[in-house]
Amino acid sequence: MTNNNSKNSRQVTIFRANNFVQISQTGATGADHKGNNEAVADWMDLASKSIGPYMKSHATLMMGSGMENHEIDILLPYIVNVEPGDKDFRKTVFNFYNELTTKIPPTTGKTFEIGLSVDNDKPMSKTNLPIDIEDYVRYRHALSHPWVAKTKQESTTNQLKYFYISDPEANLQSDTAMVVLQDEADAIWLSIRDQPQKINMLLTLLGKDEREYSGRSAEAMKVKDLHFIVKNHAPSFLKAYKEDKFETRYWLKAMIKAGVVTEIGDSYVNTSNNKLLARTEPAMLLFLEDDRQADVVTYLKAATQDILRKPKDKKKLANTK
Repeated sequence: MTNNNSKNSRQVTIFRANNFVQISQTGATGADHKGNNEAVADWMDLASKSIGPYMKSHATLMMGSGMENHEIDILLPYIVNVEPGDKDFRKTVFNFYNELTTKIPPTTGKTFEIGLSVDNDKPMSKTNLPIDIEDYVRYRHALSHPWVAKTKQESTTNQLKYFYISDPEANLQSDTAMVVLQDEADAIWLSIRDQPQKINMLLTLLGKDEREYSGRSAEAMKVKDLHFIVKNHAPSFLKAYKEDKFETRYWLKAMIKAGVVTEIGDSYVNTSNNKLLARTEPAMLLFLEDDRQADVVTYLKAATQDILRKPKDKKKLANTK
């Protein structure tokens, strides 16, 4: 990697993974890859490990690069010294990726400079070239490699991942975005926590069955459960709350929970007479809002309310989830 003091410098590191295979052979659990069998661990550390060629698609027999063709046309001439207009350019690019290997040292991993010369928030282009073109090309190649996990956690749970990417800036951006989402979820919660009907609808959309709640503490338990979701699953809560056709989606979910409507593949059927109502979810939502279907929809809603208002045996309830 070229040392560069550019204000746009952005560095990521690829490490060797501590996956199932290595853990089973060495007993390694720590970041230093050491375990109960240190001799084996040391030998594995000394062994050369590289990110090599891979096929983008077996159907097209194209070598994986991790980049689109227009990006290759911009960057590869700097590396292979052949211009895109040359008749041998594609063959040269194929040969380059067919032979490309990037060694990943033990412990320290390999750090890549992936910053862009003008603006990291804009796409790479002829006027916004990478600070270090070779590093960038190798990183993009590795990013799409089937052996490379996007996170350390993914590498520890997938024995087919032999390397993982450590990207502190991306992690920080993700954490910041999560804080924003949580703040939004909290604000919405404050506006609806005294609205029992909306709380009930949201719980249904989030997979709960209102028959789970009974007795004098039913409403309090609903508030408690939805608040837990807000605090621990903010993205799911926001999706349920903000998605179009909120009330209609609630009714469809409730009808399915009650067994009034049966979902068969992508289609929806009136359970009482096996009559097809719609062939897709968007079509079913439109059906429920169609004034011409008012009589059928009124019946479906009434039947749903009648069923969901009655307590249900816990064993049977578990089978409907």
